[in-house]
Amino acid sequence: MEAASAFIGVNVYCGGKVIGRITALMIDFKQKEIGGLACVSTNGLFRRRFFVKKEHILHMDRHGAVVEKHPFAEEYGRIGAAKEADFVFGGVGEAYFDPTTLKLQSVSIKRGLLDDLLYGRDIVDADNVSLSDQGVVIINRE
Repeated sequence: MEAASAFIGVNVYCGGKVIGRITALMIDFKQKEIGGLACVSTNGLFRRRFFVKKEHILHMDRHGAVVEKHPFAEEYGRIGAAKEADFVFGGVGEAYFDPTTLKLQSVSIKRGLLDDLLYGRDIVDADNVSLSDQGVVIINRE
């Protein structure tokens, strides 16, 4: 199991060349897996942002991600990429996944600096996490 934050800043390779760096991992909460990579190019004068869908990721580890050549979705902006949610119950602090299958395994829930220091963060199994139509992460606990 790997922390998603460990992959931020690693190189993205295509055709044996570095084409960019990972800036964020997009989580598909319905499928419980990494849905794609948000990246920024490292080539040229202007840095462009692009998105690589999961089906185009050939291999991923802490040394980088190898992607197949295809037209990447560019200028994804911030649509569908929420790093955290400011609700009473807290936000997603970290996502843990298997880099070989890209399946989400668990998430840590942060409730604020003081609560995190006093009580620590909850680690919730991915089977108990879902996403509402309004984009709210729901922790299914009994």
